[in-house]
Amino acid sequence: MADLLDTVIGDPNIALPVYFAAGNTEARFKIVDASLRPVFARSEHEAQIVPIWSKLLVTLNRLKETRNKVAHGMLGGTVRQRKTHIRWTGPTLDVNRWAPAGQLDGLSLADMQQCIEAIERAESYLYGFIDLVRGILGKHNGSSAELIAELSVGLSGNA
Repeated sequence: MADLLDTVIGDPNIALPVYFAAGNTEARFKIVDASLRPVFARSEHEAQIVPIWSKLLVTLNRLKETRNKVAHGMLGGTVRQRKTHIRWTGPTLDVNRWAPAGQLDGLSLADMQQCIEAIERAESYLYGFIDLVRGILGKHNGSSAELIAELSVGLSGNA
């Protein structure tokens, strides 16, 4: 996202301090979103670009939530039906994050591997989107219509 803001502003000595001055990811995402809206308005493809951006933003927010679970979680174990399950769980006293009845709390190793794959897909998609923004700003020679077609295929997978 910092690279995307840098693409819009055009100077990393300005973009990066602005991006990292925000104290949390939500504020950073809002800064990038606000900087992009006027760029979208410059494009003849605005109606196609906004849904692509919205989908990317939803995906990045979902991945951010997963990142927070991992960053603030801890390794935990539980025994169900005489079988031990080791999972990455939320803080012990965080009762708001307990799993619904009958479901194991936290993330399994397979869940975490899926998250890594989702992050890799989102990163690739984000850099494709950055190329689209560069094209709108006249910094990239690729066809906006082709990039829009590629990005419209969308992000898939869970995070």
